[in-house]
Amino acid sequence: MRPFAAMLCCCVGATLGCAGHAADAPAEDAAELSFQIAAEPGDEHAAEVARLMESGPESDEDSERDWLPILDLVHYTDDEDRIGYVSEWLEESTDDDGPSAMAARESLVDFFEAHRGVVAAPYDGRMYLRVSAIPEGMMATGQGWSVLDARQQQDDLGRPSVVLRFDERGTELMSALSGKHVGRMMAVVLDGEVITSPRIHMRLGGAITLTGDYSQEEIDALLRALRGTD
Repeated sequence: MRPFAAMLCCCVGATLGCAGHAADAPAEDAAELSFQIAAEPGDEHAAEVARLMESGPESDEDSERDWLPILDLVHYTDDEDRIGYVSEWLEESTDDDGPSAMAARESLVDFFEAHRGVVAAPYDGRMYLRVSAIPEGMMATGQGWSVLDARQQQDDLGRPSVVLRFDERGTELMSALSGKHVGRMMAVVLDGEVITSPRIHMRLGGAITLTGDYSQEEIDALLRALRGTD
């Protein structure tokens, strides 16, 4: 499934009503969804990056941040050439601990810092994103909120999108989280994997829209995961 990537924006309730369908009740086995602010590049992360590349995410000793795997790299590149050499670096990073592998790992870290403004690093053939793990920097399932509705829609440009509508508690949390971190990247995490990490351009509210270049099958897969249906 390619990531739902290109945009994260606020959506008013009236727009959601245009779909003409009743909201689906959240299922008990629905996927776990969270929104976590991505760490910004800085020297303080150098030791964390080195530890991840050497020993993996389980070696993390920081209780305030997590390393989460990125589902798909397509979102983090602008064109086919870039996804090509990012993929090559990732493959080379798993070869051994020689100069070539180390250079590939450093190239990946530098690429994500320069082009996406995030802290990310490779381990065992996957890229991991550094995100907040404290209440002030995340909106997690255990905080007592839920998605009231998840549905397909079109954005203002006619592109397919997925709209998520939160309950009252979720609206309060998203407003507080996004308002405090305008300008930062926010990871959208589904069952422990980062599906996208768009930049927050404004304070968000009771509904958000995920827009990207993806197929109908991919949209259906996300909606099934959020609704807990087969």
